[in-house]
Amino acid sequence: MNSALMIYRGSATEFVDSVCMEAKSHRALKHAYFDMFRALDRDEADEALRDFIFQYSFYSRHFDAYNDAVLSTVQLPAYRAVILENIADEQGSGEPGFAGLPHRDMYRQFAARIGVDDAYRASHKPLTTAQVWGELFLQKCASPIPGVGLAAISIGTEFIVPDVYGHVLKLIARSSFRDIEENYFFTLHSECDVEHSRQLIGLLYDFCEDKDHREAVRFGALSALNLRAAFFDVMAARLEEIQCNSRARTHKTFMTAPQPHGAATRHAAYPI
Repeated sequence: MNSALMIYRGSATEFVDSVCMEAKSHRALKHAYFDMFRALDRDEADEALRDFIFQYSFYSRHFDAYNDAVLSTVQLPAYRAVILENIADEQGSGEPGFAGLPHRDMYRQFAARIGVDDAYRASHKPLTTAQVWGELFLQKCASPIPGVGLAAISIGTEFIVPDVYGHVLKLIARSSFRDIEENYFFTLHSECDVEHSRQLIGLLYDFCEDKDHREAVRFGALSALNLRAAFFDVMAARLEEIQCNSRARTHKTFMTAPQPHGAATRHAAYPI
């Protein structure tokens, strides 16, 4: 179903569902970056995980600001109530232990646990793409055009994050950190964002009864996904470098390792 055509025809439900279908088939969710995880050994998975967590933080650290920006563009009390509930969830349950922390603090603790500490941050540069992603996404969330921000945070983010974090959990499973408590951050968001997106998309069904709002909704959702895909493009190139460097180190170690007794003699006696 072509969601662009549905701007002008069909019901609000058909239009929103078509945008959701387009989001689920977007290349950001089917990126080669995720396919590369299957070929990683444990050391490579550890390095890839640290790289992802560090670079992704330059986008994710502003999530409270994204929600606040969307809230600032919404006037209807019923809509604001849903967004405020999601903002409250991000602040954590307040219960003792890791599971009750604000989500941004969970992320920081996970990062520190896997080695993304002050020393790591001092020796690694943030990607321009990651930084600009955060800047441009905030612009969309704060757009004065009704529907852009709401769709960017709902269909373009909350709706697809469980898919993305499912891939991250598979990377964690290949790493040395598969059993740490802090993995709960990704498990939590793989579950709670399903409910967040359901509530937010419910608002869009009502909002898009007015066909004048539909183009903005489609733009907000798909442009948010395009930004995410651009980030994964660069992360895939970085992961290829991680693999190349890892294999170069392995080859160098093999070549400099002591040869078994008699190996040199056998090589000389039987030239190729």
